[in-house]
Amino acid sequence: MKRGILLAILSFLLFMTYASTRQAMLKEGKTWNYRMVYVELVDGKNVWHYPDLKEWIEGDTIINGQTYFKMHANTDGGGHISLLTFWREEDGRVYQHNIYNGNDELMYDFNLSKGEKVEYDNHFEVISTDSIMVHDILRKRIVLPYGARFWVEGIGNPGKLSEPLGHPVSDGTIYELVSCFEGDTCVFDENDFYASTYKPVITLNEEEKELVNANNDFALRLFQLAKGDGNMILSPLSVTFALGMLNNGSNGLTQQEINQVLGSSASSVEAINQFCYKLLTESRKLDLNTKVNIANNIYVNKGYTLKPEFIDQVTHYYEVTPECRDFHDGETVDAINRWASDQTSGMIDRVIDKAYFDPDAVSYLLNAIYFNGLWTNQFNEAYTTNEPFNGVTDVPMMEQFAEFNYTQNNTFEAIKMPYGNLAYEMIVVMPREDKTIDEALSLYQKTDWNHYSWDICDVHLKFPRFKTSSNIDLNDLLIAMGMPSAFDMATADFSDFCDVPISISKIMQSAIIKVNEKGSEAAAVTVIEAPSGGAPVDFFANRPFFYVIRETSTKAIFFIGQFTGHDSVTNPVDDPHAINTTLDSPVYNIAGQRMTTPPAKGIYIHNGRKYVR
Repeated sequence: MKRGILLAILSFLLFMTYASTRQAMLKEGKTWNYRMVYVELVDGKNVWHYPDLKEWIEGDTIINGQTYFKMHANTDGGGHISLLTFWREEDGRVYQHNIYNGNDELMYDFNLSKGEKVEYDNHFEVISTDSIMVHDILRKRIVLPYGARFWVEGIGNPGKLSEPLGHPVSDGTIYELVSCFEGDTCVFDENDFYASTYKPVITLNEEEKELVNANNDFALRLFQLAKGDGNMILSPLSVTFALGMLNNGSNGLTQQEINQVLGSSASSVEAINQFCYKLLTESRKLDLNTKVNIANNIYVNKGYTLKPEFIDQVTHYYEVTPECRDFHDGETVDAINRWASDQTSGMIDRVIDKAYFDPDAVSYLLNAIYFNGLWTNQFNEAYTTNEPFNGVTDVPMMEQFAEFNYTQNNTFEAIKMPYGNLAYEMIVVMPREDKTIDEALSLYQKTDWNHYSWDICDVHLKFPRFKTSSNIDLNDLLIAMGMPSAFDMATADFSDFCDVPISISKIMQSAIIKVNEKGSEAAAVTVIEAPSGGAPVDFFANRPFFYVIRETSTKAIFFIGQFTGHDSVTNPVDDPHAINTTLDSPVYNIAGQRMTTPPAKGIYIHNGRKYVR
């Protein structure tokens, strides 16, 4: 009887609004200590006061069916403030209940991005956002105009958290945060507001850097073989994780071939394990606004036993505990699909059908990679219109004018579209009109992108909103790349995997990418220097292109795909001319004169940003 292993690989990218891992502001027992500074006129003289103010959360209550924390406050200055207010928190927004009108007032919104208005005061506009690492916790920081200064997620701002109800406070009163405690633990102090911007970096040793380069080469070679003519998306890194796990059970020629295909023939299995472990554990911590989940699982059929050393290795380096179950129980398919759904937030809910499930298989190994991020420079949905792609199909084309890293040569032009705090980026490579994706990809493979020169340019960017899904059988591709022995029972050597001879029966990958307005990388190359100043660069992605999603500090490729326009429409825009009639704020020309609508062509200003049509 043929005994097989099936490797199921799941990859999902979602670039849209993402609720990051929140640091809650309101918690039972939390305490804020402030320094008050105010002056009062006494007998014609200014008298300065410096009382300490303490606020703390103790208990909760129900108002109109909602649960609110009780916020208590008092000072050491003779008890001139002693009050109780009611607060609640939801999806990064912190509300105070107004007991006079019964309404909830939004006091903090940690979903805000650069340029957005603060709801309670439209004079306040977010200047910038970043992340800071304080006491080993990554927190979002929002920079507001002078006076409000900063907000920090989970803390508040250097000013008071709550406004005393019924107590007149002078306009000259200043409240400065001294410290914030959760129980007996100080989680923030006054110096932490001015912490340096957290720079996301995964530090690699020389061997790991070589592994990244080798793995990126594997990614491009696999993509070249798999891509075909239509839209497609795959995650070579997910293949690396799945084969990396299995490689702990291989020996001899089989192990040599797997290493060679992954581009790491000079590296040991241990080095690959350490590389995967570093990406597994550190990639998820780089950016609060980008969720990265790399997960692994192994199901073992009843009656087979995995080798103890194999279990030790995959448990430590891949954070997986193999699960033994009876594949004939009628429930294993549902368990596998449920795991897939859980790891991809429901976006891949079926990776295997019962009709194709082999109840006699020895084991199913699974890897899932889920990516959900926000563009650093988000698109405005109001400016998305239906436009021709490749002169044939209309697609929803997003549009913006912003600074991007841009480069070009005789074969292609390329742009970097970063996510969040710049920890991740998409490199979009679009061939010249007389070139093909194959020609652009060939030159891309010969280019040292780690040392390539990019220019920061004002770019008029048009980019399609799209969704692509792919289901790829990788057997023939990996055999063609040089690992045939793993698939042949006569030659496969997985003697360190389990107690019976086995081979790989199938390796398959399911992948999905969704891109929208909110979010979601040689030989002699003649580089044409991008213009600085003057007219903006036009980058209109209205013909076939390929793209790479990578982590910026290691340059490791997580995903690679292409968009050719086939079956591409995602939520088409109903009225492509709606932009000219539905603007809810004024439009100005570059001379500062107000316009009734944006021009059909030319530069205009809307909400403080330049746009080009």
